[in-house]
Amino acid sequence: MAATEHRHKENFRRLMAETHEGNLGIVDELVDENVVTHGFFGMDATDREGYKAFFEGFGAAFADQEFVVEDLVAEDDLLVVHFSIAAVHRGEILGIEPTGRELSWTGTAVDRYEDGRIVEAWLYPDSVAILDQLGALPEGVGY
Repeated sequence: MAATEHRHKENFRRLMAETHEGNLGIVDELVDENVVTHGFFGMDATDREGYKAFFEGFGAAFADQEFVVEDLVAEDDLLVVHFSIAAVHRGEILGIEPTGRELSWTGTAVDRYEDGRIVEAWLYPDSVAILDQLGALPEGVGY
């Protein structure tokens, strides 16, 4: 594995560990100031402050997070991660008031790097699983 790809993996693990613990300062180090995100629970960002706001809002909505990297692949300027996450729904998200429910889901994320920083990110959470566990799907839809 090339040194750059190894660095992307290490930096991603650091970013997730720190942001899921509420330390958003790590974003300044590892994310480009003009980052663009896609699929971030309706909270897409077009800059680093928006990226931080996503993690702040996500952390407020989902407490006691346990984020697990299931698979992590890096090649050239791309990093792909398959993850699982467990959390407790403690704050409003997507217009859904807190339920206090324990949730778990999986997802995939793709990050593109330039000069060692994330410049673009795509998030593909299992939205049906999340909404189903929140009780936000019509009867008969979901898992």
